[in-house]
Amino acid sequence: MARVVRQIRTMGLAAQSCPTEYQTAVAVQLLGRCMWADGPPANRFRRGHGYRVASDLIEDACKRQET
Repeated sequence: MARVVRQIRTMGLAAQSCPTEYQTAVAVQLLGRCMWADGPPANRFRRGHGYRVASDLIEDACKRQET
């Protein structure tokens, strides 16, 4: 599974049209998934991490565009 994720990431980074496109897409997908309160109780814990990772990705993308 990890190998598949790495391959998708490599392909996504190679095909992006701007330097922050891939990380923005990942952040949007994380935020979209984190808004649903379904699944097992452990998902509450995972959603918190998803929000944090999305926030860090967006913050980094903003910094990259400022430079």
